[in-house]
Amino acid sequence: MGLAPIHLSTILTRTPSKLVKQLAKLSSKYGRRGHTVLFALSANFPRSEDLQVVVDQLTNFNDVIDNFSAKGKEKGPGHTIGCLSDTFASVSFEGSELHNETSRNVDANRNTAIKGPLLSCSIGIFDSAHCIPFRSTLAGRTQPQVGRWHSFRNKEDEVIGGESDVGFNGMKLSEKDADSIYWERMKNVGASEVNWENIWSQSSSSSSLSSSTLSLLPESLRTVERIQTLLTLSSPHPDMLMRTLSEYLSSSNQGQNLATSLTLVAAPTHFVTGRGVTLFMDGQIFGEGAIGVAFLRDDDVSRQKENIGDSGPTFRTQFLGVKRLSGPMTVTSREGNMINALNESNPTRLLLSALDLAGVGTDKGSSSSRIASSFKEDEQFALGVLATNREISQTYKITAGDPSSRGGSISLDAPRAPEVGSVVQFLHCPSNVPVSIPSSLFPSSHNLSQDTPPPKQVLAFLTVPEPSSNPSTNDHLTPEAESSAESTTAFHILHDTFLAPSTQGFIVSRPSVSTSTLHNPEDTTQPVEAKLATAPVSFESSWSCSLPGGVALMEWH
Repeated sequence: MGLAPIHLSTILTRTPSKLVKQLAKLSSKYGRRGHTVLFALSANFPRSEDLQVVVDQLTNFNDVIDNFSAKGKEKGPGHTIGCLSDTFASVSFEGSELHNETSRNVDANRNTAIKGPLLSCSIGIFDSAHCIPFRSTLAGRTQPQVGRWHSFRNKEDEVIGGESDVGFNGMKLSEKDADSIYWERMKNVGASEVNWENIWSQSSSSSSLSSSTLSLLPESLRTVERIQTLLTLSSPHPDMLMRTLSEYLSSSNQGQNLATSLTLVAAPTHFVTGRGVTLFMDGQIFGEGAIGVAFLRDDDVSRQKENIGDSGPTFRTQFLGVKRLSGPMTVTSREGNMINALNESNPTRLLLSALDLAGVGTDKGSSSSRIASSFKEDEQFALGVLATNREISQTYKITAGDPSSRGGSISLDAPRAPEVGSVVQFLHCPSNVPVSIPSSLFPSSHNLSQDTPPPKQVLAFLTVPEPSSNPSTNDHLTPEAESSAESTTAFHILHDTFLAPSTQGFIVSRPSVSTSTLHNPEDTTQPVEAKLATAPVSFESSWSCSLPGGVALMEWH
Protein backbone atom coordinates (compact mmCIF):
# COMPACT_ATOMS: atom_id res chain seq x y z
CA MET A 1 0.00 0.00 0.00
CA GLY A 2 2.99 2.20 -0.59
CA LEU A 3 1.33 3.51 -3.72
CA ALA A 4 -2.00 5.25 -3.28
CA PRO A 5 -5.19 3.44 -4.32
CA ILE A 6 -6.35 3.93 -7.89
CA HIS A 7 -9.93 4.49 -6.69
CA LEU A 8 -11.89 4.47 -3.44
CA SER A 9 -15.59 5.15 -2.99
CA THR A 10 -18.54 4.21 -0.80
CA ILE A 11 -21.96 4.12 -2.44
CA LEU A 12 -25.03 4.71 -0.25
CA THR A 13 -28.52 4.27 -1.66
CA ARG A 14 -32.00 2.91 -0.98
CA THR A 15 -32.55 1.89 -4.61
CA PRO A 16 -30.64 -1.20 -5.82
CA SER A 17 -30.85 -0.08 -9.45
CA LYS A 18 -28.83 3.04 -8.69
CA LEU A 19 -26.15 0.90 -7.08
CA VAL A 20 -26.08 -1.33 -10.17
CA LYS A 21 -25.69 1.70 -12.47
CA GLN A 22 -22.85 3.18 -10.41
CA LEU A 23 -20.98 -0.12 -10.35
CA ALA A 24 -21.42 -0.38 -14.13
CA LYS A 25 -19.75 3.02 -14.50
CA LEU A 26 -16.83 1.95 -12.32
CA SER A 27 -16.50 -1.33 -14.22
CA SER A 28 -16.36 0.43 -17.58
CA LYS A 29 -13.60 2.70 -16.26
CA TYR A 30 -11.50 0.32 -14.16
CA GLY A 31 -12.66 -3.20 -15.03
CA ARG A 32 -10.82 -5.70 -17.24
CA ARG A 33 -7.48 -3.95 -16.61
CA GLY A 34 -5.98 -6.50 -14.27
CA HIS A 35 -6.51 -4.44 -11.11
CA THR A 36 -7.16 -5.86 -7.66
CA VAL A 37 -10.70 -5.06 -6.50
CA LEU A 38 -11.65 -4.96 -2.81
CA PHE A 39 -15.30 -4.58 -1.80
CA ALA A 40 -17.66 -4.71 1.18
CA LEU A 41 -21.33 -5.04 0.24
CA SER A 42 -24.11 -4.69 2.81
CA ALA A 43 -26.19 -7.84 3.21
CA ASN A 44 -29.52 -6.07 3.87
CA PHE A 45 -31.08 -6.34 0.41
CA PRO A 46 -34.83 -6.94 0.76
CA ARG A 47 -34.89 -9.03 -2.42
CA SER A 48 -32.34 -11.81 -2.86
CA GLU A 49 -32.39 -11.38 -6.62
CA ASP A 50 -31.16 -7.78 -6.24
CA LEU A 51 -28.32 -8.97 -4.00
CA GLN A 52 -27.38 -11.61 -6.56
CA VAL A 53 -27.22 -9.05 -9.37
CA VAL A 54 -24.87 -6.79 -7.42
CA VAL A 55 -22.68 -9.70 -6.25
CA ASP A 56 -22.37 -10.86 -9.88
CA GLN A 57 -21.32 -7.36 -10.92
CA LEU A 58 -18.61 -7.20 -8.29
CA THR A 59 -17.24 -10.73 -8.63
CA ASN A 60 -17.15 -10.40 -12.44
CA PHE A 61 -15.55 -6.95 -12.33
CA ASN A 62 -12.43 -8.11 -14.19
CA ASP A 63 -14.14 -10.48 -16.65
CA VAL A 64 -13.18 -10.02 -20.28
CA ILE A 65 -15.81 -10.10 -23.02
CA ASP A 66 -15.17 -13.04 -25.37
CA ASN A 67 -17.42 -13.12 -28.43
CA PHE A 68 -16.06 -16.54 -29.40
CA SER A 69 -16.84 -18.16 -26.06
CA ALA A 70 -20.13 -19.93 -25.40
CA LYS A 71 -20.39 -18.02 -22.11
CA GLY A 72 -19.58 -14.70 -23.76
CA LYS A 73 -16.88 -13.85 -21.22
CA GLU A 74 -13.87 -15.27 -19.41
CA LYS A 75 -11.93 -14.46 -16.28
CA GLY A 76 -9.45 -11.68 -16.85
CA PRO A 77 -6.26 -10.85 -14.98
CA GLY A 78 -6.37 -9.26 -11.56
CA HIS A 79 -8.18 -10.28 -8.41
CA THR A 80 -11.56 -9.66 -6.78
CA ILE A 81 -11.82 -9.93 -3.00
CA GLY A 82 -14.79 -8.95 -0.85
CA CYS A 83 -17.43 -9.82 1.71
CA LEU A 84 -20.99 -9.22 2.77
CA SER A 85 -20.84 -6.62 5.51
CA ASP A 86 -23.17 -5.14 8.09
CA THR A 87 -25.22 -2.03 7.40
CA PHE A 88 -25.21 1.67 8.19
CA ALA A 89 -28.74 1.31 9.63
CA SER A 90 -27.67 2.84 12.98
CA VAL A 91 -25.40 5.50 11.49
CA SER A 92 -26.11 9.10 10.51
CA PHE A 93 -24.00 10.98 7.96
CA GLU A 94 -23.59 14.65 8.72
CA GLY A 95 -24.49 16.82 5.74
CA SER A 96 -26.25 14.01 3.87
CA GLU A 97 -29.93 13.29 3.29
CA LEU A 98 -29.16 9.64 4.06
CA HIS A 99 -29.21 9.51 7.85
CA ASN A 100 -30.21 6.14 9.22
CA GLU A 101 -32.68 3.39 8.48
CA THR A 102 -35.57 5.21 10.14
CA SER A 103 -35.18 8.24 7.89
CA ARG A 104 -37.02 8.61 4.64
CA ASN A 105 -36.25 10.39 1.41
CA VAL A 106 -39.07 12.39 -0.12
CA ASP A 107 -39.99 12.50 -3.77
CA ALA A 108 -40.76 16.20 -4.23
CA ASN A 109 -42.88 15.59 -7.36
CA ARG A 110 -45.15 13.03 -5.74
CA ASN A 111 -44.76 14.28 -2.14
CA THR A 112 -44.37 10.68 -1.01
CA ALA A 113 -41.77 9.00 1.16
CA ILE A 114 -39.23 6.72 -0.49
CA LYS A 115 -38.84 3.83 1.92
CA GLY A 116 -36.25 1.14 2.05
CA PRO A 117 -33.14 0.03 3.92
CA LEU A 118 -29.94 1.95 3.33
CA LEU A 119 -27.78 -0.20 1.07
CA SER A 120 -24.03 0.31 0.84
CA CYS A 121 -21.12 -0.84 -1.25
CA SER A 122 -17.54 0.18 -0.54
CA ILE A 123 -15.12 -0.46 -3.37
CA GLY A 124 -11.37 -0.02 -3.75
CA ILE A 125 -9.28 -0.42 -6.89
CA PHE A 126 -5.55 -1.15 -6.49
CA ASP A 127 -2.54 -1.79 -8.70
CA SER A 128 -2.09 -5.57 -8.76
CA ALA A 129 1.67 -5.17 -9.12
CA HIS A 130 1.71 -4.11 -5.46
CA CYS A 131 -0.91 -6.58 -4.14
CA ILE A 132 -0.84 -10.21 -3.04
CA PRO A 133 -4.19 -11.83 -2.21
CA PHE A 134 -4.32 -14.52 0.46
CA ARG A 135 -6.70 -17.02 2.02
CA SER A 136 -6.53 -18.56 5.51
CA THR A 137 -8.48 -21.57 6.77
CA LEU A 138 -7.39 -21.19 10.41
CA ALA A 139 -10.39 -21.61 12.69
CA GLY A 140 -11.53 -18.79 14.95
CA ARG A 141 -11.58 -18.78 18.74
CA THR A 142 -14.70 -19.79 20.60
CA GLN A 143 -16.07 -16.61 22.19
CA PRO A 144 -15.35 -16.28 25.94
CA GLN A 145 -18.31 -16.85 28.22
CA VAL A 146 -19.48 -13.82 30.18
CA GLY A 147 -17.70 -13.60 33.53
CA ARG A 148 -15.05 -16.16 32.63
CA TRP A 149 -11.58 -15.65 31.30
CA HIS A 150 -11.50 -18.85 29.26
CA SER A 151 -14.01 -20.79 27.25
CA PHE A 152 -13.29 -24.42 26.51
CA ARG A 153 -16.50 -25.42 24.81
CA ASN A 154 -16.22 -28.06 22.14
CA LYS A 155 -16.67 -27.00 18.57
CA GLU A 156 -17.09 -29.38 15.68
CA ASP A 157 -15.04 -28.83 12.56
CA GLU A 158 -17.03 -27.45 9.66
CA VAL A 159 -16.54 -28.05 5.96
CA ILE A 160 -17.43 -25.10 3.76
CA GLY A 161 -17.49 -25.34 0.00
CA GLY A 162 -15.61 -28.64 0.04
CA GLU A 163 -12.72 -27.24 2.06
CA SER A 164 -11.91 -28.47 5.54
CA ASP A 165 -10.64 -26.13 8.22
CA VAL A 166 -7.49 -26.99 10.13
CA GLY A 167 -8.03 -30.28 12.03
CA PHE A 168 -7.29 -30.60 15.77
CA ASN A 169 -6.94 -33.38 18.33
CA GLY A 170 -7.18 -31.53 21.65
CA MET A 171 -3.54 -31.72 22.80
CA LYS A 172 -2.97 -29.78 26.02
CA LEU A 173 -0.17 -27.20 26.04
CA SER A 174 2.29 -26.45 28.84
CA GLU A 175 3.37 -22.95 29.83
CA LYS A 176 6.98 -24.20 29.91
CA ASP A 177 6.99 -25.28 26.29
CA ALA A 178 9.25 -23.29 24.03
CA ASP A 179 7.66 -21.05 21.43
CA SER A 180 8.64 -23.35 18.60
CA ILE A 181 6.98 -26.30 20.37
CA TYR A 182 3.78 -24.26 20.84
CA TRP A 183 3.45 -23.49 17.18
CA GLU A 184 4.42 -27.03 16.13
CA ARG A 185 1.62 -28.37 18.32
CA MET A 186 -0.82 -25.71 17.16
CA LYS A 187 -1.35 -27.67 13.98
CA ASN A 188 -2.75 -30.52 16.08
CA VAL A 189 -4.73 -28.55 18.68
CA GLY A 190 -8.41 -27.65 18.42
CA ALA A 191 -9.44 -23.98 18.41
CA SER A 192 -11.75 -24.74 21.32
CA GLU A 193 -8.95 -26.51 23.25
CA VAL A 194 -6.21 -23.92 22.87
CA ASN A 195 -5.07 -22.12 26.01
CA TRP A 196 -5.24 -18.68 24.45
CA GLU A 197 -3.71 -16.97 27.48
CA ASN A 198 -0.54 -19.03 27.03
CA ILE A 199 -0.48 -18.51 23.29
CA TRP A 200 -1.02 -14.75 23.59
CA SER A 201 1.75 -14.32 26.14
CA GLN A 202 4.48 -15.93 24.04
CA SER A 203 7.31 -13.62 23.01
CA SER A 204 7.31 -12.40 19.43
CA SER A 205 10.79 -10.92 19.60
CA SER A 206 12.56 -13.66 17.68
CA SER A 207 14.27 -12.50 14.53
CA SER A 208 13.04 -15.37 12.37
CA LEU A 209 9.97 -17.52 12.02
CA SER A 210 9.98 -21.16 13.00
CA SER A 211 8.94 -23.64 10.33
CA SER A 212 5.79 -24.46 12.31
CA THR A 213 4.72 -20.81 12.46
CA LEU A 214 5.45 -20.43 8.78
CA SER A 215 3.21 -23.40 8.04
CA LEU A 216 0.27 -21.57 9.65
CA LEU A 217 0.81 -18.53 7.43
CA PRO A 218 -1.31 -18.23 4.26
CA GLU A 219 0.69 -19.92 1.52
CA SER A 220 0.88 -16.89 -0.77
CA LEU A 221 2.58 -14.83 1.98
CA ARG A 222 5.31 -17.28 3.02
CA THR A 223 8.02 -15.84 0.75
CA VAL A 224 6.99 -12.17 0.84
CA GLU A 225 9.29 -9.80 2.73
CA ARG A 226 8.26 -6.24 1.93
CA ILE A 227 4.67 -6.02 3.17
CA GLN A 228 3.57 -2.54 4.17
CA THR A 229 -0.11 -3.15 4.97
CA LEU A 230 -2.40 -6.15 5.40
CA LEU A 231 -6.15 -5.82 4.92
CA THR A 232 -8.22 -8.85 5.96
CA LEU A 233 -11.91 -9.80 5.82
CA SER A 234 -12.65 -12.48 8.37
CA SER A 235 -15.09 -14.62 10.28
CA PRO A 236 -15.34 -13.73 14.01
CA HIS A 237 -12.46 -14.11 16.48
CA PRO A 238 -9.57 -14.93 14.09
CA ASP A 239 -7.09 -15.02 16.99
CA MET A 240 -4.81 -17.72 15.61
CA LEU A 241 -4.49 -15.93 12.25
CA MET A 242 -3.86 -12.57 13.94
CA ARG A 243 -1.16 -14.09 16.13
CA THR A 244 0.49 -15.73 13.12
CA LEU A 245 0.40 -12.54 11.06
CA SER A 246 1.75 -10.50 13.97
CA GLU A 247 4.64 -12.91 14.43
CA TYR A 248 5.32 -12.85 10.72
CA LEU A 249 5.30 -9.06 10.38
CA SER A 250 7.51 -8.51 13.41
CA SER A 251 10.05 -11.23 12.64
CA SER A 252 10.48 -10.81 8.88
CA ASN A 253 12.67 -8.03 7.58
CA GLN A 254 10.07 -5.36 8.23
CA GLY A 255 12.15 -3.79 10.99
CA GLN A 256 12.83 -0.46 9.34
CA ASN A 257 9.13 0.23 8.79
CA LEU A 258 6.81 -2.19 10.59
CA ALA A 259 3.62 -3.11 8.80
CA THR A 260 0.07 -2.52 9.99
CA SER A 261 -2.61 -5.20 9.77
CA LEU A 262 -6.28 -4.20 9.75
CA THR A 263 -9.08 -6.78 9.81
CA LEU A 264 -12.83 -6.35 9.34
CA VAL A 265 -15.16 -8.95 10.85
CA ALA A 266 -17.69 -9.76 8.15
CA ALA A 267 -21.45 -9.78 8.76
CA PRO A 268 -23.22 -12.92 9.97
CA THR A 269 -25.13 -14.25 6.96
CA HIS A 270 -26.78 -17.45 8.19
CA PHE A 271 -30.19 -16.20 7.03
CA VAL A 272 -28.92 -14.57 3.84
CA THR A 273 -26.63 -17.12 2.18
CA GLY A 274 -26.71 -20.02 4.65
CA ARG A 275 -23.10 -19.37 5.68
CA GLY A 276 -21.68 -18.04 8.93
CA VAL A 277 -20.06 -15.26 6.92
CA THR A 278 -19.84 -14.77 3.16
CA LEU A 279 -16.39 -14.12 1.72
CA PHE A 280 -15.61 -13.81 -2.00
CA MET A 281 -12.25 -14.42 -3.62
CA ASP A 282 -11.66 -14.80 -7.34
CA GLY A 283 -14.90 -16.64 -8.08
CA GLN A 284 -14.96 -18.73 -4.90
CA ILE A 285 -17.24 -18.27 -1.88
CA PHE A 286 -16.17 -19.13 1.68
CA GLY A 287 -18.20 -19.31 4.88
CA GLU A 288 -15.31 -19.52 7.35
CA GLY A 289 -11.72 -18.40 7.77
CA ALA A 290 -10.36 -15.22 6.21
CA ILE A 291 -9.33 -13.64 2.93
CA GLY A 292 -7.31 -10.51 2.35
CA VAL A 293 -4.74 -8.50 0.46
CA ALA A 294 -1.12 -7.79 1.33
CA PHE A 295 0.07 -4.45 -0.03
CA LEU A 296 3.76 -4.18 -0.79
CA ARG A 297 6.28 -1.40 -0.43
CA ASP A 298 7.59 0.08 -3.64
CA ASP A 299 10.91 -1.60 -4.43
CA ASP A 300 11.90 1.03 -7.00
CA VAL A 301 15.23 2.34 -5.66
CA SER A 302 14.98 5.65 -7.49
CA ARG A 303 11.52 6.28 -6.04
CA GLN A 304 12.74 5.42 -2.56
CA LYS A 305 15.63 7.87 -2.85
CA GLU A 306 13.26 10.59 -3.97
CA ASN A 307 10.80 9.57 -1.23
CA ILE A 308 8.03 9.42 -3.78
CA GLY A 309 4.90 7.38 -3.26
CA ASP A 310 6.26 4.89 -0.74
CA SER A 311 5.76 6.70 2.53
CA GLY A 312 2.62 4.61 2.90
CA PRO A 313 -0.65 5.47 4.58
CA THR A 314 -0.85 6.99 8.02
CA PHE A 315 -2.90 5.12 10.60
CA ARG A 316 -5.12 6.41 13.39
CA THR A 317 -8.15 5.46 15.44
CA GLN A 318 -11.08 7.61 16.48
CA PHE A 319 -14.01 6.93 18.79
CA LEU A 320 -17.22 8.71 17.79
CA GLY A 321 -19.86 9.51 20.40
CA VAL A 322 -17.88 8.02 23.29
CA LYS A 323 -18.00 9.87 26.64
CA ARG A 324 -15.34 9.62 29.36
CA LEU A 325 -16.69 8.61 32.77
CA SER A 326 -13.56 8.80 34.93
CA GLY A 327 -10.07 10.10 35.24
CA PRO A 328 -7.03 7.96 34.32
CA MET A 329 -6.42 4.80 36.35
CA THR A 330 -3.81 2.07 36.17
CA VAL A 331 -4.32 -1.63 35.55
CA THR A 332 -2.75 -3.30 38.56
CA SER A 333 -4.04 -6.85 38.07
CA ARG A 334 -5.40 -8.73 35.08
CA GLU A 335 -6.04 -12.30 33.98
CA GLY A 336 -6.99 -13.37 30.48
CA ASN A 337 -9.82 -11.11 29.35
CA MET A 338 -10.56 -9.89 32.90
CA ILE A 339 -9.43 -6.82 34.83
CA ASN A 340 -9.03 -7.81 38.48
CA ALA A 341 -7.83 -4.49 39.91
CA LEU A 342 -7.56 -0.83 38.95
CA ASN A 343 -5.44 1.35 41.23
CA GLU A 344 -5.29 -1.77 43.47
CA SER A 345 -9.06 -1.42 43.97
CA ASN A 346 -12.29 -3.22 43.06
CA PRO A 347 -12.88 -2.36 39.35
CA THR A 348 -16.66 -2.79 39.42
CA ARG A 349 -17.01 -0.50 42.46
CA LEU A 350 -14.92 2.10 40.66
CA LEU A 351 -17.20 1.78 37.64
CA LEU A 352 -20.32 2.17 39.81
CA SER A 353 -18.79 5.25 41.42
CA ALA A 354 -18.08 6.69 37.97
CA LEU A 355 -21.67 5.99 36.91
CA ASP A 356 -22.99 7.77 39.99
CA LEU A 357 -20.80 10.80 39.34
CA ALA A 358 -21.95 10.92 35.70
CA GLY A 359 -25.61 10.33 36.55
CA VAL A 360 -25.78 7.13 34.49
CA GLY A 361 -27.89 4.24 35.78
CA THR A 362 -29.09 6.06 38.90
CA ASP A 363 -32.19 3.91 39.39
CA LYS A 364 -32.82 2.57 42.86
CA GLY A 365 -31.50 -0.77 44.02
CA SER A 366 -28.28 -2.44 45.05
CA SER A 367 -25.06 -1.60 43.28
CA SER A 368 -24.92 -4.98 41.58
CA SER A 369 -28.52 -4.71 40.36
CA ARG A 370 -27.88 -1.19 39.06
CA ILE A 371 -24.96 -2.26 36.88
CA ALA A 372 -26.87 -5.35 35.76
CA SER A 373 -29.78 -3.10 34.81
CA SER A 374 -27.49 -0.82 32.86
CA PHE A 375 -26.10 -3.76 30.86
CA LYS A 376 -29.59 -5.13 30.36
CA GLU A 377 -30.71 -1.86 28.86
CA ASP A 378 -28.00 -2.15 26.22
CA GLU A 379 -25.87 0.61 27.65
CA GLN A 380 -22.32 0.24 26.38
CA PHE A 381 -19.41 0.65 28.81
CA ALA A 382 -15.76 0.24 28.02
CA LEU A 383 -12.20 0.71 29.15
CA GLY A 384 -10.25 3.15 27.05
CA VAL A 385 -6.46 2.82 26.91
CA LEU A 386 -4.70 6.18 26.85
CA ALA A 387 -1.69 7.13 24.77
CA THR A 388 1.03 9.44 26.12
CA ASN A 389 -0.94 12.45 24.86
CA ARG A 390 -3.97 11.25 26.91
CA GLU A 391 -5.96 10.56 23.76
CA ILE A 392 -7.87 7.27 23.65
CA SER A 393 -5.89 4.79 21.55
CA GLN A 394 -7.86 1.59 22.20
CA THR A 395 -11.21 0.57 23.66
CA TYR A 396 -12.31 -2.67 25.31
CA LYS A 397 -16.05 -3.18 25.74
CA ILE A 398 -17.07 -4.27 29.26
CA THR A 399 -19.37 -7.28 29.15
CA ALA A 400 -19.93 -8.04 32.87
CA GLY A 401 -19.01 -6.99 36.38
CA ASP A 402 -20.11 -7.69 39.95
CA PRO A 403 -18.66 -5.74 42.90
CA SER A 404 -19.14 -8.69 45.27
CA SER A 405 -17.82 -11.50 43.07
CA ARG A 406 -14.17 -12.35 42.34
CA GLY A 407 -13.05 -9.13 43.93
CA GLY A 408 -15.15 -7.07 41.55
CA SER A 409 -13.42 -8.20 38.35
CA ILE A 410 -14.80 -6.92 35.07
CA SER A 411 -14.91 -8.98 31.87
CA LEU A 412 -13.90 -7.50 28.54
CA ASP A 413 -14.96 -8.37 25.01
CA ALA A 414 -11.43 -9.35 24.00
CA PRO A 415 -9.16 -12.39 24.14
CA ARG A 416 -6.75 -10.48 26.37
CA ALA A 417 -7.16 -7.49 28.69
CA PRO A 418 -4.75 -4.49 28.66
CA GLU A 419 -1.42 -5.22 30.31
CA VAL A 420 -0.63 -4.35 33.92
CA GLY A 421 0.59 -0.77 34.01
CA SER A 422 -1.64 0.43 31.19
CA VAL A 423 -3.41 3.76 31.68
CA VAL A 424 -7.18 3.40 31.27
CA GLN A 425 -10.44 5.32 31.68
CA PHE A 426 -14.04 4.21 31.92
CA LEU A 427 -16.07 5.11 28.83
CA HIS A 428 -19.78 5.24 28.06
CA CYS A 429 -21.53 4.83 24.72
CA PRO A 430 -25.21 5.82 25.09
CA SER A 431 -27.76 3.28 23.92
CA ASN A 432 -30.28 3.89 21.12
CA VAL A 433 -28.20 6.73 19.70
CA PRO A 434 -26.97 6.36 16.11
CA VAL A 435 -23.28 6.80 15.46
CA SER A 436 -22.88 10.23 13.88
CA ILE A 437 -20.14 10.52 11.28
CA PRO A 438 -18.86 14.09 10.93
CA SER A 439 -18.46 15.33 7.39
CA SER A 440 -14.89 16.39 8.17
CA LEU A 441 -13.81 12.78 8.69
CA PHE A 442 -13.69 11.98 4.98
CA PRO A 443 -12.53 13.72 1.79
CA SER A 444 -16.08 14.08 0.42
CA SER A 445 -16.58 17.04 2.76
CA HIS A 446 -14.15 19.12 0.70
CA ASN A 447 -15.52 21.16 -2.19
CA LEU A 448 -13.10 20.37 -4.97
CA SER A 449 -13.10 21.00 -8.68
CA GLN A 450 -12.52 18.04 -10.97
CA ASP A 451 -8.97 19.21 -11.64
CA THR A 452 -8.06 19.44 -7.96
CA PRO A 453 -6.60 16.29 -6.43
CA PRO A 454 -8.24 15.16 -3.20
CA PRO A 455 -6.41 16.21 -0.02
CA LYS A 456 -6.48 12.58 1.08
CA GLN A 457 -7.86 9.13 0.42
CA VAL A 458 -9.28 7.14 3.32
CA LEU A 459 -9.88 3.45 3.95
CA ALA A 460 -11.75 2.93 7.21
CA PHE A 461 -13.46 0.16 9.18
CA LEU A 462 -16.25 1.29 11.53
CA THR A 463 -17.85 -0.57 14.45
CA VAL A 464 -21.61 0.06 14.32
CA PRO A 465 -24.47 -0.72 16.75
CA GLU A 466 -26.88 -3.52 16.06
CA PRO A 467 -29.70 -2.19 13.83
CA SER A 468 -33.12 -1.52 15.26
CA SER A 469 -35.54 -4.43 15.20
CA ASN A 470 -38.48 -2.10 14.54
CA PRO A 471 -40.42 -3.73 11.70
CA SER A 472 -41.48 -0.34 10.33
CA THR A 473 -37.90 0.37 9.30
CA ASN A 474 -37.68 -2.70 7.11
CA ASP A 475 -40.06 -1.54 4.38
CA HIS A 476 -38.60 -1.80 0.90
CA LEU A 477 -39.27 -0.45 -2.52
CA THR A 478 -41.44 -2.31 -4.96
CA PRO A 479 -40.07 -2.35 -8.53
CA GLU A 480 -42.59 0.33 -9.50
CA ALA A 481 -41.67 2.53 -6.54
CA GLU A 482 -37.99 2.06 -7.26
CA SER A 483 -38.51 3.19 -10.85
CA SER A 484 -40.21 6.38 -9.66
CA ALA A 485 -37.35 6.99 -7.24
CA GLU A 486 -34.72 7.16 -9.96
CA SER A 487 -34.81 10.95 -10.10
CA THR A 488 -34.81 11.52 -6.36
CA THR A 489 -31.90 12.10 -4.00
CA ALA A 490 -31.91 8.61 -2.42
CA PHE A 491 -28.28 8.24 -3.45
CA HIS A 492 -24.95 9.47 -2.09
CA ILE A 493 -21.28 8.71 -2.75
CA LEU A 494 -18.42 9.16 -0.32
CA HIS A 495 -15.68 9.92 -2.81
CA ASP A 496 -12.07 8.84 -2.13
CA THR A 497 -13.41 6.86 0.83
CA PHE A 498 -13.75 3.14 1.51
CA LEU A 499 -15.90 2.88 4.64
CA ALA A 500 -17.00 -0.60 5.77
CA PRO A 501 -19.26 -1.22 8.82
CA SER A 502 -19.24 -4.16 11.23
CA THR A 503 -21.35 -4.84 14.30
CA GLN A 504 -18.58 -7.17 15.56
CA GLY A 505 -15.87 -4.63 14.94
CA PHE A 506 -12.36 -4.66 13.58
CA ILE A 507 -8.93 -5.89 14.67
CA VAL A 508 -5.69 -3.91 14.52
CA SER A 509 -2.23 -5.41 14.67
CA ARG A 510 0.71 -3.02 14.93
CA PRO A 511 3.95 -4.63 16.14
CA SER A 512 6.10 -2.97 18.78
CA VAL A 513 3.42 -0.53 19.89
CA SER A 514 3.63 0.75 23.45
CA THR A 515 1.35 2.54 25.85
CA SER A 516 1.99 4.55 28.98
CA THR A 517 2.03 3.71 32.64
CA LEU A 518 1.02 5.86 35.54
CA HIS A 519 2.20 6.16 39.12
CA ASN A 520 -0.35 4.87 41.61
CA PRO A 521 -1.85 7.68 43.68
CA GLU A 522 -2.09 7.27 47.43
CA ASP A 523 -5.89 7.38 47.42
CA THR A 524 -7.13 4.57 45.16
CA THR A 525 -10.73 4.36 46.30
CA GLN A 526 -12.09 6.60 43.53
CA PRO A 527 -11.36 7.11 39.84
CA VAL A 528 -8.69 9.81 39.93
CA GLU A 529 -6.37 11.87 37.80
CA ALA A 530 -2.84 10.53 37.68
CA LYS A 531 0.49 11.52 36.21
CA LEU A 532 1.73 9.56 33.22
CA ALA A 533 5.08 7.90 33.66
CA THR A 534 7.77 8.20 31.04
CA ALA A 535 8.62 4.49 30.80
CA PRO A 536 6.54 2.74 28.12
CA VAL A 537 5.06 -0.72 28.59
CA SER A 538 4.95 -3.03 25.58
CA PHE A 539 1.61 -4.71 24.90
CA GLU A 540 0.41 -7.38 22.51
CA SER A 541 0.03 -6.01 19.04
CA SER A 542 -3.43 -7.35 18.13
CA TRP A 543 -6.39 -5.47 19.53
CA SER A 544 -10.09 -5.74 18.64
CA CYS A 545 -12.64 -2.92 18.81
CA SER A 546 -16.26 -3.98 19.33
CA LEU A 547 -17.41 -0.67 20.85
CA PRO A 548 -19.82 1.17 18.52
CA GLY A 549 -18.30 4.36 17.16
CA GLY A 550 -14.77 3.02 16.98
CA VAL A 551 -13.16 3.64 13.60
CA ALA A 552 -9.72 2.71 12.27
CA LEU A 553 -8.51 4.87 9.40
CA MET A 554 -5.70 4.55 6.88
CA GLU A 555 -5.08 7.80 5.04
CA TRP A 556 -3.04 8.72 1.99
CA HIS A 557 -2.26 12.45 1.89
